[in-house]
Amino acid sequence: MVERLDNMVKLYVEKIDNYDYYLRDDKSNRYILNIELYNTMEKIEISDIIYIDSSLLKINIPLSFELLNSNKINDTEILIIKKKDKNIYLRRIYG
Repeated sequence: MVERLDNMVKLYVEKIDNYDYYLRDDKSNRYILNIELYNTMEKIEISDIIYIDSSLLKINIPLSFELLNSNKINDTEILIIKKKDKNIYLRRIYG
């Protein structure tokens, strides 16, 4: 699968409280995003790195994602979870 990183922000997962993810970027800016994952057994864990479109950092509503089942990444509303051994690609479904 092709990685899509333009306009995406690299964020480090520092803390998780239910669906609230406490994140930090490379410039030490901090964010709290409410993220829910559907139709997958995958989870975001502390020490994972996520890539998310910068426009999604500006909205203050829960974000819902499901697995992306295509090699085409044209949508700006993509979430990439980078784990030690793999990347997980999800697309926004609502929220």
